[in-house]
Amino acid sequence: MITNSQITDHKQRTTARLQYRKQPVSGRTSISIVYYNGTNKNEAGKPRPIREYETLKLYYFDKPKNPSQKDEKEYCLDLAKEILAVRQDEIKRGVWNLKAEVQNKVKVCDYFQDFAEKQKEPRYTYILLRGVAKQLMTFSVKNYRREITFSDVDTKFCEDFKNFILKEARSKKNKPFANGTAHNYFQSFKSVFNMAVKDNIILKSPADAISIAKKNNHKRDYLTFEELRALRATHCQDDELKRAFLFSCLTGLRWCDIEKLKWKEVQRFGEGWKVNFQQQKTKGIQYHDISQQARDVLGEYGKPDDNVFSKLRYSNEMLQHLQQWVNEAGISKKITFHNARHSYAVLLISHGTSIITVSEMLGHSNIKTTMIYSQVMDEKRLEAANIVPSIF
Repeated sequence: MITNSQITDHKQRTTARLQYRKQPVSGRTSISIVYYNGTNKNEAGKPRPIREYETLKLYYFDKPKNPSQKDEKEYCLDLAKEILAVRQDEIKRGVWNLKAEVQNKVKVCDYFQDFAEKQKEPRYTYILLRGVAKQLMTFSVKNYRREITFSDVDTKFCEDFKNFILKEARSKKNKPFANGTAHNYFQSFKSVFNMAVKDNIILKSPADAISIAKKNNHKRDYLTFEELRALRATHCQDDELKRAFLFSCLTGLRWCDIEKLKWKEVQRFGEGWKVNFQQQKTKGIQYHDISQQARDVLGEYGKPDDNVFSKLRYSNEMLQHLQQWVNEAGISKKITFHNARHSYAVLLISHGTSIITVSEMLGHSNIKTTMIYSQVMDEKRLEAANIVPSIF
């Protein structure tokens, strides 16, 4: 693993390669990096390469005589190649000596806010990133009493921000963040630093090795078939929200995929219907069979490039309308839009669909993700075990 002390600023150079030299006294081979910085002419007018060397202080026996020497050789060769790869990447991207100058100028909070503004769709991602930018500003003012630049950011900064999110950050209702919210905030925080790497502002994200563990909560609220029927029969003040939520319950599509769904992606296929789209979360192409009743929920077919749900927007007001509708249907559960996806999975499992098919229908890339619904199968087995009346 390369340490910070091994990555130092250098002048911009043209090419770099490893150089191996045997040391006559120790009998070991040393490794250096030689940089070729073009050519100049000597007194005779002949071209002469301009070289510069970086000693890596790595030494090994070329012909190891025991396991220890063999391990030492492998370690030195691997580390030298890793350092060279970093050097070559720096040369290619032109960040020598430029990095520190850029870091000192770019304000972290401004960069976060600009990044959020570029992520208008899906809207919930925009809202999340904007929330991270706001918390970062609060953290910076409290701990630094000034606007911070990328030159202020290191691993300790990221650790401190993580602890701030876990212990001090507050929601609009002045409540501490739940574990899931803290996890999502910090993951978004890390994603922006990854983008800063791509923008050549920093060489490597200082948050790479830091994370907030997401507590596994296998108890997921879902709506039963009877509760879905009750919702279908209950008036909702936002009819488009009602249709979108029921469509998700009947197809398992995520909010972000429903929000951007276009009519041209809803296609007749033989005797049935399919929705062909690119998943927002995994970026995979999904060819998703849907039932006739799911198609009926969408209503009259619109123009191909129009959104199926043209007025659907993620907001606190939308969540309030959803919960109010659920309550008026006589359902005493706290429901968000994502519970529709859980409900779809439970409906499939409870009607005998195999876990492999459910995984495919949900578009999961790993069946382990689908196995969280196995608790539903356990509940059904327990139900079956107790269905026989008492003989006592």
